[in-house]
Amino acid sequence: MSASIIKTTSILFILRVVKMVLSMVTITLSVKFFGISLDKDIWILTLTLFTTLGLALWGPVNEVFRAKFVFIKEQQGEEKAIRDTGSLLGFIILVSLIVSILVLVFSHDIAAYMAANLPRNGIPLFVQMICILLPTFLITELTNIGISILNAYDEFYFPEYASIISVVLNVVILYFLAPVFGIYSLAISTYAGLAVLLAFVIVYMLKKEIHIWGCLYPIDFRSVKIFMLFALPFFFPYFVGQCTSLSGKWLAGILGEGNISILNYSQQFTSILQSVISSVLTTVMVPMLAKAYIQKELDRYEFVIKENIRICFLILCLALPIMIGAAVPLCKFFYLRGAVTMETIDIIARLVRFYSVAFVGVLAYIFTGMVLLSSDRGKQYAFAGVLSQIVTIVANCCLVPRYGLLIFPLISGISSMLSACYMCLNIRFQDRVSIFKMLLRYSVPVVALIGILYWINESVELESSVTQLLVNGTIWLLLFPFTAHILQFDLKKLLLKIKIKL
Repeated sequence: MSASIIKTTSILFILRVVKMVLSMVTITLSVKFFGISLDKDIWILTLTLFTTLGLALWGPVNEVFRAKFVFIKEQQGEEKAIRDTGSLLGFIILVSLIVSILVLVFSHDIAAYMAANLPRNGIPLFVQMICILLPTFLITELTNIGISILNAYDEFYFPEYASIISVVLNVVILYFLAPVFGIYSLAISTYAGLAVLLAFVIVYMLKKEIHIWGCLYPIDFRSVKIFMLFALPFFFPYFVGQCTSLSGKWLAGILGEGNISILNYSQQFTSILQSVISSVLTTVMVPMLAKAYIQKELDRYEFVIKENIRICFLILCLALPIMIGAAVPLCKFFYLRGAVTMETIDIIARLVRFYSVAFVGVLAYIFTGMVLLSSDRGKQYAFAGVLSQIVTIVANCCLVPRYGLLIFPLISGISSMLSACYMCLNIRFQDRVSIFKMLLRYSVPVVALIGILYWINESVELESSVTQLLVNGTIWLLLFPFTAHILQFDLKKLLLKIKIKL
């Protein structure tokens, strides 16, 4: 069991890291061609709008789908699970189309509200971007639910290969078309990537003979109700969470033109890392924990939790030392392009450090929430989520206009950690003390690596950011075997077990 968990999670993590690197290439190209500009601010606001709608409507369903599918499949059979999922997918398509029409009708009002703090010449472009990107609202959700269905059938790797191909396509299109089409090249690359990913998902579902298409219509609302009731406790937390995201962009806009872009660039490293970890946990840990909980195998349940704690700390050891200790050369390498100045880089690097520290609290929140979800205690997870987001919104509104962008990561980290502590008290551990000792022990290498790289970068500054990052990477590689030993990973055996079939 241990080898299986570590192997699957490690392969997924490697694939997600490859995708993360490619995503950063896309961001670097975006900085090169669009920099800190009004067009870029509007693009970010438009993406935020559709991301907010998607997560507010379907985020809770996506989050609980794997766990609920396992519950239905184990208790009522595979055929019932497929029928229920088909009706759910049909319902998602219907509602998404209705919402898209409403957004189109009220696009001018939405643009006037969201872009209120931007120059008035930005509103027509905002309306245009809303109309251009409107179909992505439905396409993105179809892709998400399709990948969730494949994951429910233990198909973890293929969706990742498809995602990597779609990101590569994004990079190629952006590189060649940005000089010609400007900000619209971002829309072209987005559509191309989504189309490739959705096509791959559909083809593979046909190949795996997952006969869900015949169950889409007529919609059985009793089947939809099964998923929606299970996800119900999360709708309000997700709604409040999206209000947090929107209010954050709005508050950044108050601070002046370009601040939305600065905030967005500084969030990219932790946002991508959060996406990697949360998707790995929901893909691997949640189904395993849900199955162990249903079968009342408490030893196995706690074992899976401990294995995933080790994996999370390994990921922290991989990412945080560079993101905190080498923040300046990291930001110079990715963002010192076009019209971006060194003064802006210093601001972004400081924010990256703060967001990286805050990520510890965010990870604790995600992990404890997934554990509660897997043990059918979603109400506690939902309550903690609502409380965290309300605290974040109120604190941001009170403090950001006065103290600036650094408040965003500070409040995010504190509120997430407090919520994680509350949820941890609601998790039924057989041996809570051993897990607490485990957390303390595994924290040592993370803090040590961060401290060493931070001291080196403060003491020695090379002209080339590439050389500085290579020095950091070399030191990190020399120290990592000791880190892996403390985390009880046998690197030699692990590398032998990881065989990715391209």
